[in-house]
Amino acid sequence: AGRNLTVDVLINNAGLGLARRYDETPWPDQRGALQVMVLAPAELCHALLPGMMARRWGRIVNVASLAAFAPVFPGSSLYPAAKAFVVRMSESLAVEAEGSGVHVLASCPGFTRTEFHDVAKMRMVVDRIPPGQWQSAAAVARESFDAVMAGRGPILITGRSNRVLAAVLRWAPASLVRAIVRRHPLSRRAAEAG
Repeated sequence: AGRNLTVDVLINNAGLGLARRYDETPWPDQRGALQVMVLAPAELCHALLPGMMARRWGRIVNVASLAAFAPVFPGSSLYPAAKAFVVRMSESLAVEAEGSGVHVLASCPGFTRTEFHDVAKMRMVVDRIPPGQWQSAAAVARESFDAVMAGRGPILITGRSNRVLAAVLRWAPASLVRAIVRRHPLSRRAAEAG
């Protein structure tokens, strides 16, 4: 504001994984994860949305995750909860902005090739995931950007295989989803790696 700049497109793309179980991770690490994945996107939307609404044009992409729809593997207890918050916040903001020229989208990619898994010390675990389940960061970015620019949303599951998985997660009983996650080989390997 001090430099007289306006922001017409906001892309909140922050996430981090903690490589240890919730009860084994120091609280400052968990608090930091919430700061990055929940508070920062909410604050940035709050800072920039009023100007977009006043100008009657703007685009917001909040990068969530397919993990928002189910519990995930040990060592990531807050990750699905944080990403679920991002999805619900995006949906709410999209409703509030309806008809204003501002579009809000929660982009929910699945496994995406970035440095995320290296930083979280999960590379050995995720390298066992079949190559066909991965998307490139460029593909996720392009699909998300195209969707928000076209006014689609408020939720986008990127990639065909992820859309199928999301449909299964939405309709399967929660107890079944938890049982599958508990028994999945990646769950055991993540626990061993942690």
